[in-house]
Amino acid sequence: MIAAPAPAPLVKKVQGLIALAASDHLEEARTSAYLACRLIRDRGLHVVAELPRVAPPPPPPPPPPWQAPRKPDYHCSDAPKPRTITSRYDSVCRDCGAQILIGDSVIWIRGRGVWHPECAP
Repeated sequence: MIAAPAPAPLVKKVQGLIALAASDHLEEARTSAYLACRLIRDRGLHVVAELPRVAPPPPPPPPPPWQAPRKPDYHCSDAPKPRTITSRYDSVCRDCGAQILIGDSVIWIRGRGVWHPECAP
């Protein structure tokens, strides 16, 4: 069996008595609490605490769009510097495509490769 909701004036009266139960005057607070409890019991009211309504958290921001990694800019001041080294491996010149043998003098740039001294960039 479903209970009918309590009439609004009765609920307002109980709410007012409960508010008075927090009074600084001891006798008034005690009497208000007693009367509120008696009304609730006699009228068969069910007291339910209302939970504060909390707004749902905002959705997370969308991820940034994907971007391809930038290629190194070899024209800036922190670009790898060309070095003259003795080849420790057999290789191929990046410019002319000719073979470089172990022990040949080559121009090497980190991350870019090796060149004959005549073909260097």
